[in-house]
Amino acid sequence: MSAPRAAVLAALLACPLAPAAARILSAQAQSLAQTQSLAQLSAQVQSLAQVQSLAQAQSIALAQPLAQAQPPVKAQSPAPAQGQSPTQTQPPAPAAVAAPDVEARLARWQESLELDLPSEVLRDGELLVQRGGALAEDARAVSLVARALARTSRAGDAKELLERAGAAKPAEHVAAERARLALDEDDLAGALALLWDERTQQMKSPCIADAWWLAGRVRARLGEWNLAAPLLERYVEQEPLSAQAASAWHLLAQAALRRGDPARAKACAERENALGLWHSYYNARRIQIREHPREPLPRLGLAQLWLEAGEVARARAVLDELLALAPEFAPGWLALGETQRKQDDLAGARASYDRALSLDASLDIARYNRAVIARMEGRDADARRDLEQLLSGAAGNQPRFAGAHLEFARLLLKAGEQERANAAYARYREFGGKEAL
Repeated sequence: MSAPRAAVLAALLACPLAPAAARILSAQAQSLAQTQSLAQLSAQVQSLAQVQSLAQAQSIALAQPLAQAQPPVKAQSPAPAQGQSPTQTQPPAPAAVAAPDVEARLARWQESLELDLPSEVLRDGELLVQRGGALAEDARAVSLVARALARTSRAGDAKELLERAGAAKPAEHVAAERARLALDEDDLAGALALLWDERTQQMKSPCIADAWWLAGRVRARLGEWNLAAPLLERYVEQEPLSAQAASAWHLLAQAALRRGDPARAKACAERENALGLWHSYYNARRIQIREHPREPLPRLGLAQLWLEAGEVARARAVLDELLALAPEFAPGWLALGETQRKQDDLAGARASYDRALSLDASLDIARYNRAVIARMEGRDADARRDLEQLLSGAAGNQPRFAGAHLEFARLLLKAGEQERANAAYARYREFGGKEAL
């Protein structure tokens, strides 16, 4: 791992980790975790903003000109006694849940399961999916609650819940969850029968991404690697950032080795490692947000992760939440400006850089990219003012701002100031620049 990359990851992991987050972090990620308190971190916002600027090109090309970069609690009900059905001991669930609330609730349950917190799903959802419950006919809800039951050593209750879910729609979710339970119990034939149609030689539930993952696992467990690989390939195409994607890449690496393709095996293993590390940080960020919901740094780190993954819209949603909570947090406005650049919203990016600099005039990246936007829009005077201020400070001696010297040189040449343009261009060349003036 490069030193700049390690610095970025270390800064993003600087919030204190709760035990749950510490359990989730991989050994590599844990080695980068810091011990500062949130109060100490608040005093380090400036250094965080500077560290962010060293991010790799696949996340945000912070130090590149825009012309070169991409354009701009409910009360808990008592658990049923052993052997008793939950419906025998629990009161009826609410009669209805509004559709937007359903989607938000299901997303929260999915996240809880990914963070190994199944009890949260049961606290909120076990009543809702019982007979007469508000979500008893929502197969997605039933499946998530069944998974939570299985993960809390209540596989019998999970099976019973799925067996009673005959009217739940879409039924494919229930079938996939039943296959997951069968696989967990090493009933490979039973799992495969739920997922694969032997007569047509096709998936029974091709629209359910997890079905491809489960079928691939079954085939791999059966030693049918030639059949497992296409199923797993389809899964990572559909869910490239899912919690199981790293494991899918691991199995694909094994399949490649077995068919004598070491180059493909290496590529799959690299993808597995990169995605596993990404998920370590992703899980830690989400836990920190839960435990420190009003602190801006965890959300800033989460947005950065989404940008690294190319999920610009998701990054934007996180930053919108962050700035609603902390409108005076300058690095948040800087990150929003970068996100707007990637969405080709240069006017929005310019406004965000303005806001960032009004809160913290030392954010060099914001000043640099605001200058490039001004040049692109034909506002040479504004661009020149920002570049002169930027290059007269410490940024003028930093190689990552080599492009700023080139931009300044071109503005000077356009204004007829040949001697100053040559001097600025010489500085650009000193930093390794190769473009013509």
